[in-house]
Amino acid sequence: MNNIDYQIIKTKGGAIQSCQEMEFRDQKFVFTGTDPQIHIIFPEPIQNIMISWKTGQASFLQSLATLYYQYDHEGYSETKTCKFCFPANSKKTKAIHFEKKIKAIRLDLVDFCGDCEVENFSIETIKKMTIERCLERNWYQNESIKTEDKVVVLTHELSASGAPILAFHIANELKKRGKEVVVLTRHQGDGFLKEQFCDAGISVVDLSNQNENEVEYFSVVENQTSAISDETYIHAIMCGLRKSKYDKVIANTVVSGLYVNILKDYNFKIISLIHEMKATIEMYDFVDMGKNIANYADYIVFPNHTVELDFRQIFPNLKGKCIVRPQGVYLQKVEIDKGKTCDLSEYGISDNDQIVMSSGTCELRKGIDIFVSAALLLQDMMRDESVHFVWTGNFADEELKGWLLNQIERAKLSKQFHFISFIKEAAMYNTLLTRASVFWALSREDPFPSTVLEAMKEKVPVVGFAGTGGIEVMLQDARGILLEFPQFYPHRPELNHVFINNFQKMPQI
Repeated sequence: MNNIDYQIIKTKGGAIQSCQEMEFRDQKFVFTGTDPQIHIIFPEPIQNIMISWKTGQASFLQSLATLYYQYDHEGYSETKTCKFCFPANSKKTKAIHFEKKIKAIRLDLVDFCGDCEVENFSIETIKKMTIERCLERNWYQNESIKTEDKVVVLTHELSASGAPILAFHIANELKKRGKEVVVLTRHQGDGFLKEQFCDAGISVVDLSNQNENEVEYFSVVENQTSAISDETYIHAIMCGLRKSKYDKVIANTVVSGLYVNILKDYNFKIISLIHEMKATIEMYDFVDMGKNIANYADYIVFPNHTVELDFRQIFPNLKGKCIVRPQGVYLQKVEIDKGKTCDLSEYGISDNDQIVMSSGTCELRKGIDIFVSAALLLQDMMRDESVHFVWTGNFADEELKGWLLNQIERAKLSKQFHFISFIKEAAMYNTLLTRASVFWALSREDPFPSTVLEAMKEKVPVVGFAGTGGIEVMLQDARGILLEFPQFYPHRPELNHVFINNFQKMPQI
């Protein structure tokens, strides 16, 4: 690199001494050898630095960068390093605190030939750097927002599933109402919602993996290079949020109870939203998390009385105030864009075909196996190739998927079954839903399925099981058809009018 090339690497408090086996051209770092290096010296010994970048596309997904440091020009060694991820398409800051003052660093971003688009790259020294002040950068809001009304939304993950999607809509609505919002997540899940939160301008902080955050803090000791401990990290997040004047938390799902006692230690007002029923809490070992909610939540919100009674069976002594508040429908009418509608012809479904639909994570709790068995029974009666069975959602278990597909294939009905991955575009999902002749909601347990609310909103007939959760409230008073679990047979008299009205070839029984 020549001096002009150095302009892409901005330094504050230090000076670039040399760069080896790398160039900057066409807005890219070009690594011309397998050991590219950036050497920086500091006129005065320093103890804290921040390395920040915004990268674009690259010839690699990510690399493991190595930062070498010197105390007094004694040379670089493997005992004095700090390692961190350097990914493509990222905006990151690595805040690094050294145990003792250093005088120089060498930064090896990659150890291979390649290139990476770079919008900016900076290295600056910091005189005073606390963990809390560094991590606070993860939820820094626009300075033009002047509000003391600040809310934390706590979710267990960012996956394409019901509860996390509800958490997104809650956070987004709060932001639209002028509140500052930060989302804390236990982990990423499939990460579907991360982009949605980013597009909405809502900061997300990962409580289990610092590397997922925009700003990551390291404390470096010779012969020991690691980020701070999990416990220190969690408490630094809580302390930083309180210093930033966040004082309320909406803890979404019983899994969020993992952090409720810690939140209460920092005097947050806690509103816990319960989306799980007794069998799920016990089967998935969520009991300790539920105990935290029972003991420390200020308010506990249930979608219906069924879920509340179920929760009280495990936790009879609830300290917080209990509220029953049904959730609404957040799949609003969308302006149809022909480029974003669901083209059913690619699945072999014509305009005159009938669709039996269901939706949700493809798992036993949601009744994916019951859906398949009931569909096979219906087809055994009808022998009608114009009836298609569509389930939208991702499989949670590849073994379950394999056996269900095997069952369908052996019945020679593969052309009439369609498992469609989670549909991101609301217009696409809405197009499919409005084409459905009937919606089968066959969960073994489901507190308040939003997919049923959406089907009812579009006037699609719904069939579900009594005694399995919120669907009983939804479908009572003849708003749908309730069957006793687990007896779901298409030839039952109470189902005749649904099938006969919608499936003209269905024989009278």
